[in-house]
Amino acid sequence: FKLLDGFSGILGKDGIKGLLEKKYERLLKVFVLELDQVHEVFRRDNNSPPLSVNMPPVTGQILWARYLADRIRSPMKVFLERGPAGMRETEDFDIVEKKYESLDNAIKEYTEEKHTHWKVVVDVEAQTKLREFLLKRLVDNGLLVVNFHPQLEALLREVRYFQVLKWEVPKQALKIFAQGESFRQYTGNLGMMVGWYNHIQTTLTEVERPLVNEEIKVID
Repeated sequence: FKLLDGFSGILGKDGIKGLLEKKYERLLKVFVLELDQVHEVFRRDNNSPPLSVNMPPVTGQILWARYLADRIRSPMKVFLERGPAGMRETEDFDIVEKKYESLDNAIKEYTEEKHTHWKVVVDVEAQTKLREFLLKRLVDNGLLVVNFHPQLEALLREVRYFQVLKWEVPKQALKIFAQGESFRQYTGNLGMMVGWYNHIQTTLTEVERPLVNEEIKVID
């Protein structure tokens, strides 16, 4: 497309114009294959798209869908803005345009549905998880673990990405996000304390334990 754009200033010459029209016709055929490929990827993977490492699930799915949309929107924009007028009036182009619009609308609906559903459930889920204790004792061995739910960690990442995308974020989610640094400090400090506690519990010998039993009871 960039190469053809370089000739845009001399499209009025019949020889060049005819040559470029043929090139655009070939590109249109290639674009049809690209539409079919993107449609197949979207159909196959939309329930569980491949996400980058540490990418939160909802914005990860939205960014995946937007990447697919970009694959078809950029070429279509060139056809509409710079393609030969005669080509845009053909039945073949009309078919391609309808196929493009159908796929583009499906991707838009997908991203909007993901965002809308997240806004509906995020506040309830976050409040539920925040009411859980930050420390949890394992039943089988009595050791402690930090109980900051992975869904809360995902929420903090989701909000950050939605802000980058400039998409709406519920007020409650924004309040939780504003406390993100405090949560990280709490869980970090608790993690060190839990590590020390578990180390003591797992390394004390039978001779040593009676010497610190009272201190452990105070901690418990």
